[in-house]
Amino acid sequence: MSKAANGMKRWMVAGTAAAVVVAAGAPAAMADFTDVSDRYNEAVTYLTGEGLANGLSETQFGVQAEIKRGDAAIILAEALGVLNSDVPRAGFADVPERGALAVSSLKYAGIVNGKSETSFGFNDPLTRGEMALMMADINAYQLNDNEEAVVFSDVGDRYEAAVAGLMAHGITSGKTEEQFGTNDNITRGEFAVFIHRAEISDTIDQTVAEVVSLDETGVLVELRPNVEPQAEFTFDVVNPDGQVLEMEPVPVAPDMTTAVLEFESPLSEVASGTWMVNGVAVEVDGQ
Repeated sequence: MSKAANGMKRWMVAGTAAAVVVAAGAPAAMADFTDVSDRYNEAVTYLTGEGLANGLSETQFGVQAEIKRGDAAIILAEALGVLNSDVPRAGFADVPERGALAVSSLKYAGIVNGKSETSFGFNDPLTRGEMALMMADINAYQLNDNEEAVVFSDVGDRYEAAVAGLMAHGITSGKTEEQFGTNDNITRGEFAVFIHRAEISDTIDQTVAEVVSLDETGVLVELRPNVEPQAEFTFDVVNPDGQVLEMEPVPVAPDMTTAVLEFESPLSEVASGTWMVNGVAVEVDGQ
């Protein structure tokens, strides 16, 4: 299958590799961070090891510093693999060049919005409620759940499904039995823990990194690193109408980076709209 299927608009594609720097400062080895306690050690080690974040300095990760919306967006975009240099700029006047690709990619994927049409709030602190909406989004970690499970008095309708999802998947809990802390700001250490838990959660599919192309015969996907080998793996492909299409099982071998997924019955045409492959979205123009 060609990587450039006719009429296909690439969406969740990491266009160019981008170094993610949460704030000024060179990367530091985990052992050099003097402010990282046991509570944050595993998460910070994961983020720095995967190249998702650096410290505020060579010796400080900044676990107790509030994380800005812009820095959170940079980490999230890299973790989700949605960096796409082909998307239009979001048009926010307050987003510096270092965050433009991440914010534009997340906005194009429908994961974030600005605080206004011209302002993203790049340097504003990120709240727990905003974090829940970003991470639970269907195009992010797909964590929305039954809002009836939420008993917190400070969680309004806007946040209920997202907060329920984060709790159901063990990403976070409330600050007390009655308060989620929706309007409280998040620290860099807390955000590192939330991203780490989402990345390694067994309840979240970690197979597909991006959808490369889709045509009448099947789908070409790029796999996430270190996917568990399996003799037969069935990928879930959902068309824009919500129909799950039957796919031929494929073997997943060690160090495999891509997979060609074939429809059991070839399609007569590829419908326009948003397709989902194991939770990763791709926008397709009709052929």
